[in-house]
Amino acid sequence: FSIICRDLGYKVTGIDARRTRVPFHERGIDWIISDVSTLDTIEADTVLYFGLLYHLNYEQQVDILSKIKSNTLVINTHFAIIDNNGDIKNETNIKSLSIDETLKYNGVIYKESDSFESLASRPLASFSNLTSFWPTIDSLCDMLKDIGGYKEIFVVEPYLMRDRTYIIARK
Repeated sequence: FSIICRDLGYKVTGIDARRTRVPFHERGIDWIISDVSTLDTIEADTVLYFGLLYHLNYEQQVDILSKIKSNTLVINTHFAIIDNNGDIKNETNIKSLSIDETLKYNGVIYKESDSFESLASRPLASFSNLTSFWPTIDSLCDMLKDIGGYKEIFVVEPYLMRDRTYIIARK
């Protein structure tokens, strides 16, 4: 998406914690190599937040959503599916999911890895945490309103996968 946005004439800044995932050969894109959770703010007219949210734990998600300063936020993420009985209905690696009822927002805890050493060799896994949080769609919308201050939230349907979609939030 960074390349497409650049080709459409947008000023693009990409952020990734892993240098090996960055296409430095692409001109016209500014790259920041950093764990996004260590940044003070993430400021732009529009932020594309793709494939990262579901790799962060609950605290990191709350922190980063409070740091994003944009009029429009587009998220691509997995989300939790929990039925009325409290049963997890995600098909994605179901054995790695559990519910934490102590959190303010509903969702599931996803086990990213057993050790930090194995995370280093998995470029598509989380960067600095062994578990991540997948909020339900309703909880993610509440997080965007409560933490991010977004007033309009659109959930794109049909979903990309049974438990993955785009969400567009505007202030």
